[in-house]
Amino acid sequence: MAEIVDLVDKTKKYFPFTPSEIRGIIITIMAIAFIISFSEWGDANGVDVSIGLINFSIAILIAGVSFLVHLSAQRITSLYAGMRAEYKPWTFGLILGVIIAFISNGRAWVLLPGLYSII
Repeated sequence: MAEIVDLVDKTKKYFPFTPSEIRGIIITIMAIAFIISFSEWGDANGVDVSIGLINFSIAILIAGVSFLVHLSAQRITSLYAGMRAEYKPWTFGLILGVIIAFISNGRAWVLLPGLYSII
């Protein structure tokens, strides 16, 4: 019981994301959503921006929920282990993923979002 109370206290104190983490998370979600939705930006006749924006919006929702659940679980696990973790996006990995999406016309996904560093 004491472990649960301790984890709840740590979560209240250390769980909120910092402004730099929030900025990195937003950039990461946008990049991942673009990569996974890029192949669906049109039909056989070419690019259709309205279809692309709908698919991009859906991808943002899916990537955002998935990524935030994943980061939250990692953060709570690190707090349980007595450590603090901070998310740092890997800019080169995100740019590489977008470039490969362009080159492959969205058929190949390279998702290299970043890391959680223990502080």
